[in-house]
Amino acid sequence: MIQYLRLYGGGHLYALSPTFTGKATFYNKTLLDQLSMSYPTDGMNWSELLDFAANVERARKGRSMDAVSFFYNRDMVELVTKIAESRHIQYIDEARNVTFETNGWRDIISNVLEKARAGTIMTKEMDGDRSVVENAAFTEGNVVLTVDYSYLLDRLQQSEFDWGVVRCHDADG
Repeated sequence: MIQYLRLYGGGHLYALSPTFTGKATFYNKTLLDQLSMSYPTDGMNWSELLDFAANVERARKGRSMDAVSFFYNRDMVELVTKIAESRHIQYIDEARNVTFETNGWRDIISNVLEKARAGTIMTKEMDGDRSVVENAAFTEGNVVLTVDYSYLLDRLQQSEFDWGVVRCHDADG
């Protein structure tokens, strides 16, 4: 991290944050092994990650496994926004026109909605009568994939299942 900061400081270190929080893709090795599936790979973009989650969902349903394929601990709007950010799609262009009716936004929204309708994606807002945070928490072992902050690493140290983590998707192609 310090080398990264020096790179952008022309060799000089001008500041250093007392804390650092990054996002990563966490996956449940135990559940993927039960499904006879490979693990996600480092740097998967959002499209690849959601397609991977859709494959998990098909395998999960085929085995009647009671688990969540992909859990995003925010709401659906934030998920769509994060995917758009990774593709450098903005909601207002330089001329101050709203761009939600462009193909880029349509593709993202339709992909997320398709995956949500198929049961692939669960978000905090899809809670219903049960508490997703309590019943579908990644740390409880019944979620296959999640994107979360690095603080999750501390909570996973006491987990009773095998898990892995890969670098989050910076770009989408």
